[in-house]
Amino acid sequence: MTAAAGAITEIIVPIAYSVVGSIATGPDGAMWFTTIDTIGRITTAGVFTLHIFPTFAGHDSPFFTSITAGPDGALWSVEYNGNRIGRLSMPTATMTVSLSGTGTGSVVSSPAGIACQGNCTHQYLVGTGVALSATVTSGSTFTGWLGECTGTGPCNIITAGPTNVSATFAPSTALPLRVDVDENSSYGALTDGLIMLRYLFGLTGSTLTSGALGSGATLTDPAQMLNHLNDIRPCFDVDGNGQVDALSDGLMSIRYLFG
Repeated sequence: MTAAAGAITEIIVPIAYSVVGSIATGPDGAMWFTTIDTIGRITTAGVFTLHIFPTFAGHDSPFFTSITAGPDGALWSVEYNGNRIGRLSMPTATMTVSLSGTGTGSVVSSPAGIACQGNCTHQYLVGTGVALSATVTSGSTFTGWLGECTGTGPCNIITAGPTNVSATFAPSTALPLRVDVDENSSYGALTDGLIMLRYLFGLTGSTLTSGALGSGATLTDPAQMLNHLNDIRPCFDVDGNGQVDALSDGLMSIRYLFG
């Protein structure tokens, strides 16, 4: 909600016979206000949320006279009729970041809270916009996000509930990123596609590669193959839903390789 400089915009509070007593900026970035029996929230886009309080013995209403954000992340108010101070806690959501792959790097958030490696979990107020960025160390490359974000660009999230994001780092020798998983400079449904599908079904060891290596394959060791597949795992999220699944991403990949 914007207006020209110097212009006055009046917003009607959607409560019959209300008297607005005070207004303050909340810890969530919205404006919070009081009326006789209500603590209300209004966003800068003009969206209201109302918390109406019941009457209590001997009084028609609490008669809230003031409100302010406390140092604990809650809102504090004064109830004139009840001779009481009230505290309204803000809902929070937990964000968890995990690091994957054989490369190295870190993820930090804005606003601050996540600094992973190290602090990989943080609670943010619901509705907070959080931007995650990945930084690689020398000799590594960032291969992508999974979970709440996808791709390799910035990860921007509006917190609404528990959120999980993984960031995968690979050695820079994995570049260029491609699904030629046996590294023989060609793509095949019954080689690269089959190995990828087996991987997504959780197969390891010799069952991962047996009978599926292409002619001239240079990556043949099952353990090294598994590390390589883990390093490029975000590349297998072909439907872009933040998850890698054998019966969706794997099936579409092998169909594509069959033409």
